[in-house]
Amino acid sequence: MADPRFVAESDALTGLDQRPNLMELTPTEFEALIQNLFTKMGLEARQTRPSRDGGVDCVAYDPRPIFGGKVVIQAKRYKNTVGVSAVRDLFGTLWHGLTESSGES
Repeated sequence: MADPRFVAESDALTGLDQRPNLMELTPTEFEALIQNLFTKMGLEARQTRPSRDGGVDCVAYDPRPIFGGKVVIQAKRYKNTVGVSAVRDLFGTLWHGLTESSGES
């Protein structure tokens, strides 16, 4: 059964050589590119649906013992440095997820 939190995988890498400027990608295409890159790196990556997810755009799983685990990805396509508020939002999302999974609240 498919998990409704994830979208179907799309191939963002094939057409990339025709788009030399990453800023020309739509946000969805950029997130698909990031998901594709993590998949090419050997992780099992899934792009999340656009929602109020606290900035989580993709979740990747590294199946290797000891080194592996869950990777939460927030894809930002900025020309300049990512702002502090975006980093704080992601930290809050991760902290909330950690406390929920450990039974703390």
